[in-house]
Amino acid sequence: MRAFVGTLLAEADAATIKAATTPLLEAGAGRLRAVAEGTLHLTYAFLGELPEASVDAAAGAIEHATRDVWTTPVTFGAPQVLYGGREARLVLLHVAVQRWIRRR
Repeated sequence: MRAFVGTLLAEADAATIKAATTPLLEAGAGRLRAVAEGTLHLTYAFLGELPEASVDAAAGAIEHATRDVWTTPVTFGAPQVLYGGREARLVLLHVAVQRWIRRR
């Protein structure tokens, strides 16, 4: 399985980002596609291929490593397209941290 560490976005945030990126997707003439409803997320780390037998251990290690993580409200910058050669590969938004809050 292709694995990554990320956070799903709240419905209101996802709606805001969808509104901001829709013009880019439309201008992409089918070269870009939206992610499935309910799966819009921030990716923190891509882990690559992970054997199914390792998923529970990896999830436990990530949960343990992030138990004292600080959280933060963020703001999103304007969307931009990331290219791989001449091909549009990804629509991304820059994320700006507002302040850090220690998770209790």
